[in-house]
Amino acid sequence: MLTAKDIYNQGYSNTGDYNLGSNNTGNRNIGNHNSGDYNIGNYNTGWFNLSDNNPGIFSTMSKPLYFFDRSSELTMEDWLNSEAYFILSRLRICCFVYEKKMSDFEKESNPSYKIKGGYLKFLDFKECFYTFWNECTRTEHEIILSLPNFNKEKFHKITGVLV
Repeated sequence: MLTAKDIYNQGYSNTGDYNLGSNNTGNRNIGNHNSGDYNIGNYNTGWFNLSDNNPGIFSTMSKPLYFFDRSSELTMEDWLNSEAYFILSRLRICCFVYEKKMSDFEKESNPSYKIKGGYLKFLDFKECFYTFWNECTRTEHEIILSLPNFNKEKFHKITGVLV
């Protein structure tokens, strides 16, 4: 049976009302992945935006991103097309552990492994980043260290890596 949510949304996985797009949690959005209301665009958290990746209100342009708590000249589109993003997107903080590699404790803690053939294990972020950082090349380190407003203290606080 169709619900009001099914009737008023055109797209998938919407939790708001009157959305044209998918994965919206706000209302009356035309676009995808919006959590605000009345947006025409994608990945907005604000309201009444005619742009993408915007937390503001009544905005027509994408805003510059903050890096290390300071404004930069990069927009979300710039960031998503950058070498640094490409490198950092390789970081994995979870992995699938197959049944044959699971300990008895893991099997007891994750009974659905019998259906799935294993379970999704979430790893400590700082441990993952440390391993990731050590696997990066010197050139990749330099690209990450050249992020706008790079701050080695904040980088260490977030990642656990001293540079």
